Formats: sequence, structure tokens, C-alpha cells
Amino acid sequence: MTLDEFEQQFRASLATTLDHLQAISLLANQIEIQKVEAGEALQNLTQLVEDFLTQERERNTSS
Repeated sequence: MTLDEFEQQFRASLATTLDHLQAISLLANQIEIQKVEAGEALQNLTQLVEDFLTQERERNTSS
């Protein structure tokens, strides 16, 4: 292997690794967004259930 071939292979490997790191970063950002959205959905669901339970308890108390 010549010095030029070695340099070319090194640069190609480096470019591939940087591409992989960029893809990982983008995926990590997408995961973070989905985590936040799931947390918000869970909070909304919890509030709906708590509201329903409160209404049912009030309905049963006034009966």
C-alpha cells in the first residue's frame, strides 16, 4: 500500500465514521422529541383519568 492509498483509505474511513456519528445524532434528537411527546401524552391521559374519577365520585356522592 502506498502512502497515497493509505491516506485515501484513511480519509474515506473518517468520512464514513463522521456520517455515522451524524446519523446517530439525528436519531438521538428524534428519540428525545418522541420521549417528550410520550411524556406529554401520558400527562394528558393522567389528567383525563383523574377528571373522570373526580366526576364519578361526585356523581356517586350526590346520588
